[in-house]
Amino acid sequence: MLKRFSLQSMSMIMLLATQTTMADTANFAFAATLSEGKQSIRQFELPYSILAKLERQDYGDLRIFNSQNQAVPFGITQLEPQTQQNNASHDLRFFRLTDKTARNSGGLLVNFNENTAHFNFNAASPEHEPSHYLIIENGHQNEALIAIKLAWRKPGDAGFSINVKLASSDDLQNWQPVSDATLYALTYLDSVLTQNTVSLPYANHAKYLRLSFQPSSDFSLNIEKITGDYRQDTRVERENRQTVQLKPGDTPNEWLFNTGGYIRITKIGFEIPSTGLLYQGRLYSKNDSPRQNLAKPNHSFKHEVKRALHRYPEQRVAEQGDWRYQGALTQYRLLTAAGEIASPPTTVSASKDRQWKLVLDQPATLLSEQIPGIKLAWHPVIVTFVAQGDPPYRLFFGKATVGPSNTGLSPDLIKHAETVNVLEIRAVERTTKPIKAAPLPLNWQKILLWVILCYGVFTVGLMAYQLYLQMSLNKD
Repeated sequence: MLKRFSLQSMSMIMLLATQTTMADTANFAFAATLSEGKQSIRQFELPYSILAKLERQDYGDLRIFNSQNQAVPFGITQLEPQTQQNNASHDLRFFRLTDKTARNSGGLLVNFNENTAHFNFNAASPEHEPSHYLIIENGHQNEALIAIKLAWRKPGDAGFSINVKLASSDDLQNWQPVSDATLYALTYLDSVLTQNTVSLPYANHAKYLRLSFQPSSDFSLNIEKITGDYRQDTRVERENRQTVQLKPGDTPNEWLFNTGGYIRITKIGFEIPSTGLLYQGRLYSKNDSPRQNLAKPNHSFKHEVKRALHRYPEQRVAEQGDWRYQGALTQYRLLTAAGEIASPPTTVSASKDRQWKLVLDQPATLLSEQIPGIKLAWHPVIVTFVAQGDPPYRLFFGKATVGPSNTGLSPDLIKHAETVNVLEIRAVERTTKPIKAAPLPLNWQKILLWVILCYGVFTVGLMAYQLYLQMSLNKD
């Protein structure tokens, strides 16, 4: 009997050790094939069409299988912009002159001894009035100049806008164009819109800068200070963008939009349909997924009254039920004498919230032709995987009940990855039968140990049972 049980135990253990697992790909909602590569470590970027179909905030409902239906190791990384290091700002000396003065001087002999520059701008005329320049001395050539900022004192309440051009030189004779910009200080309704920065498209180390002004109307401007912004390390920031549509909310000044997926939004801007529009309001966000378990707290009536009496007014403005306050927003597209100006996107706290609400204070209502598109920005999401087994490699995703399987890869491996592409995305047939995966590799040492252990346990149990029977017979 003992021998027969031992053989049955060994047979059962061998069967459990060699059985195959099922690659549960049929229960995913979507699949895509990855393009071929040559290296063992490969990576691809998740497009918006995939991010919008993932059902988990942690992107856990994503798997990669090889042609043998084995899951391969992978890691998910959200790209972040490099942090600027050793940034600094320095006040720069500057001097005012006109191109007429420069032409008649036979060369520029400039003494940098003025702290301010007062400009009496004249509009361009058929007689070609002299242009006005500021010569700026860059006293920090060893650092990378990335922008200059002007501080001015503008008399009166009227606003202004003016086009400027920036050039650089090392000898005050030969000038190379660098960039151009529109500077302005405008009062629009109760808002003051200001642009006083000229950004450089690349780091500059020239000894001198020339800022030329091209006014289109007559006005005076006192420039009190010019500051240079410097950095030593470059900043790399990759952003993806997607435009979504606004939909009316519960009240005339409320507008809603949905990101379509769990995408960590970093910036929000307006795609304004025409010039002459300015929007001011507040942004809120929340998550609409029931899987987030965002249950409302069950506060008593007494607690709610006490909370309402003691919170500050700005908190009452910010709180909107389940909505989380993201901040104030100002967006505009205006036509000025110097041309059209537009606001940059608004930075928001990185959030994967799907639902967003805009509460407009100005204008309180929107006509159909004034409704802007919403431009979303986020940093790319990169998937890096090990090309283990035989191609083709397939991506499966879209299953909320699947747990995370992000194995993670070391940064040393990720930086050597080869870029591949996501090919056609298709829906997975729900009627598809599960596919058998390849047998798992066997660890014979562990199997042998389990066999010996089971055999020993059974032997001891059998001996105890036989001893029990003998004792029972002796009593009789």
